Amino acid sequence: MPLRDYQDFAVESIFKYFETHSGNPIVAMPTGTGKSHVISDFIRRVVMGFPNQKIVMLTHVKELIEQDLAKLLEAWPTAPVGVLSAGLDRYDTRQPIIFAGIGTAIKRVHLLGYIDLILIDECHLVSPEQETMYKRFIKLARQENPNLKVIGFTATHFRMGQGMLTDDGGLFTDTCVDMTGIKAFNWFIEEGYLVRLVPRPMKTQIDISSVRITGGEYNLKDLQKATDIEEITYAALQETMEFGKDRNKWLIFGTGIDHVVHIAEMLDSFGISVTYVHSKMESSQRDANIEAYKAGRYQVMVNNGILTTGFDDIEIDLIVILRYTMSSVLWVQILGRGIRPWYAPGFDLNTRDGRLAAIYNSPKRNCLVLDFPGNTKRLGPINDPIIPKKRGKKGGPAPIRICENCGIYCH
Repeated sequence: MPLRDYQDFAVESIFKYFETHSGNPIVAMPTGTGKSHVISDFIRRVVMGFPNQKIVMLTHVKELIEQDLAKLLEAWPTAPVGVLSAGLDRYDTRQPIIFAGIGTAIKRVHLLGYIDLILIDECHLVSPEQETMYKRFIKLARQENPNLKVIGFTATHFRMGQGMLTDDGGLFTDTCVDMTGIKAFNWFIEEGYLVRLVPRPMKTQIDISSVRITGGEYNLKDLQKATDIEEITYAALQETMEFGKDRNKWLIFGTGIDHVVHIAEMLDSFGISVTYVHSKMESSQRDANIEAYKAGRYQVMVNNGILTTGFDDIEIDLIVILRYTMSSVLWVQILGRGIRPWYAPGFDLNTRDGRLAAIYNSPKRNCLVLDFPGNTKRLGPINDPIIPKKRGKKGGPAPIRICENCGIYCH
């Protein structure tokens, strides 16, 4: 499949960057715009042009390894690629291209030899702190190659407590292409590459006055205690059923494990087909539940932060937020689960008119967001979020108002 014009532009931007710079750049693209296609084409072009290069593509979850690898093999079926991931039970190290999980790779960096390029998918997870797995891996790799370059890919090129990932003290030095700004983001919607979110405030209120803030985020133990109350869950789910009755697929974000289970149990008692995943679940059961949901055997999936990155389902047209957060990164990643278009068949997706017609005639024209905690009001919309400031600095208010006519959040 040929690259879209903006994907090709992103690949070209990386090469042009290295013509005049020697740092570690970031490629910032919204969720759903084909970051993995950019990664795969960049890798293909590097290896074709410079056959002796050793490239390691790092990320944090096996699902992303599988997705990125699939895109590479789709574009280049004979790619000399190996996989280094305990979660996938593969331990390749000799191929010129390695797709790796950071937790497995950090234990085997000595087996990978001389590395020329490291690519990091979801690079907003790279902390500026020195003693992290990513930082340790890069430090060890640079002992073999002091000229090693690192390229990051993300939909959110900022981080709580740090600000922009390119601010002083971080690994990344520059942003070689940024397609996440409000103008570019709206262009993706207007061109039919993404669908609109429709976020709205809700009547059900959750009292978090007793919730502490720990490390710049709401204390999750306190938050679950304040949120996981039967009367509140019942009221919130009654509102959800009112607004979601015509929606195809729901994705619900709860606060903790108990909260997730209680939400699912209550929805099941209402006769709604529901499954759930959480962090204490066996990975085999979690994978089975996710696959069943994606296959359409359940209308609703409840989770507590598992399905923020590395999870794609184009049919999701209702996101229900029952989790407070102070993290703009987490907020944008959550919202990104709903912006992929579900194109109706029979339209030319190579043209703007064809894409827009395919969206209009599909079961999903937009994605409704039921924002019970009011995260939108505090953190902003997906196309113009509040960028975190460095610790000790304060930011301004979110660019949000509530429409007097339709009652939804507007920029």
